[in-house]
Amino acid sequence: MGTFPDHELNARLAELSKIASNLFEHASITGTVRIEREEVLRVIAEQSEHARKRISRPRR
Repeated sequence: MGTFPDHELNARLAELSKIASNLFEHASITGTVRIEREEVLRVIAEQSEHARKRISRPRR
């Protein structure tokens, strides 16, 4: 991977980390575990699809 994709991947991993941290931090307070869990799974699925496309069509 080149510099740009590495930077993009790191930014997306940071986003996932923030969402997961938020889930655990606020779960007992707000009762929104299910909604936040669904958001984490949605973002993971979206990023997995981007990664699959990138692997199948690597940049030159």
